[in-house]
Amino acid sequence: MFKGSQRLETEHFKVYLHFANPTEEQISKLGIVTSAKVGNAVIRNKLRRQIKSILKDRILGSTKPAWIVIMVKKAIGKLEYKDVQKELEIITI
Repeated sequence: MFKGSQRLETEHFKVYLHFANPTEEQISKLGIVTSAKVGNAVIRNKLRRQIKSILKDRILGSTKPAWIVIMVKKAIGKLEYKDVQKELEIITI
């Protein structure tokens, strides 16, 4: 995604982390990609809301600005909130 970014992968997510250089914009950004293969619009939006809720405190509390892109894999099925939260613990800013 970005030159020099970190790529993390779990069973249900691909995560790209790019820490901003001093010359780049100093604001953390979060992008969530959910394909139509994941489910209908209700399921995709629910997943986006859950992911934003989980990462909100980590992103706001971070001293290093980072751009984070999370790609949801189609195998996510009907994962519960606590399982999504547990799986996204790999993201450390």
